[in-house]
Amino acid sequence: MNTIPPSIHVPVLSNYVRQAFTMPPGVLLDATAGGGGHSRILLDLGHRVIAADRDPSVVTRLRNELHESSRLLVEHSDFTEIRCYTPLNGILADLGFSSDQLADSSRGFSFDADGPLDMRMNPASHPSAAELIRSSSMDDLRRIIREFGEESSAGAIAREIAGREFSTARELAGAIARVKKPRPYRPGRPPLHPATRTFQALRIAVNDELGQLRSLLDAAPHVLAPGGRIAIITFHSLEDRIVKNAFREWEGVCRCPPRLPVCACGAKRIAFALWKGSQNADSEEVSSNPRSRSARIRAMEMAGDNGDAADPRAGHAGGGGKEA
Repeated sequence: MNTIPPSIHVPVLSNYVRQAFTMPPGVLLDATAGGGGHSRILLDLGHRVIAADRDPSVVTRLRNELHESSRLLVEHSDFTEIRCYTPLNGILADLGFSSDQLADSSRGFSFDADGPLDMRMNPASHPSAAELIRSSSMDDLRRIIREFGEESSAGAIAREIAGREFSTARELAGAIARVKKPRPYRPGRPPLHPATRTFQALRIAVNDELGQLRSLLDAAPHVLAPGGRIAIITFHSLEDRIVKNAFREWEGVCRCPPRLPVCACGAKRIAFALWKGSQNADSEEVSSNPRSRSARIRAMEMAGDNGDAADPRAGHAGGGGKEA
């Protein structure tokens, strides 16, 4: 008997996902299947879909909820295993954690969770957030919180929590709130809990999220067929910066100093942007799904069999403007 409740997750930026993958039917990988919302969109577009996730509870739910589709394969895997799926006509990755994970108090993602302070996407991996805090030095925790959370109060928070035992996410959030003041209210700016950035940092560290993302981006050009597409949805600047830089490299943007008459860095265009820069949720989506407020999507199409390569000097970093 299935004891896992139905998904409550609402997929973000669905219109842009449809735009990105409106193409001849092919084999697409939803690399972060989550609640299955994006996988359903890809199925509706006529594609065969590999719905993958490293959270075993997600895999169990999807196998029960989407079993009626003969064009769907549900797999338990993470980004380091992307090269197992080749060739692909498309890859979609939504890097945010799902509403299902946030609502499950046993996962420890929510500030108010009374369950264990865990934060692992895959419960079989180590360490948990509680183990990381208990075993890390103050300097290591300060680095994690500052680097992954971009938290200005990283030092004070690390001194407060390093080496301590925290049973629940709520207990940790309370300790952080004692040393960090809430952000002052400003009209039009949503309130931010004092623990928001620290929780983000711990979750990134526990799940090696940035390392996983780099694995995906390293593998994608090798598993995508000519004309294949990739779209990645990010929720904070650390992720988006990695995606933006990788995509610029795929576009063959030259990194040489402007004074050089010819490109010497080996830049080569292997892909083209589906739209300029990134796309964000419109006001209507943000109103109906506040989680989409910080979401942005970037998408690329791999060059065709003839290479379709352009002169990398045309995109020289020294001669152009900035993209979003």
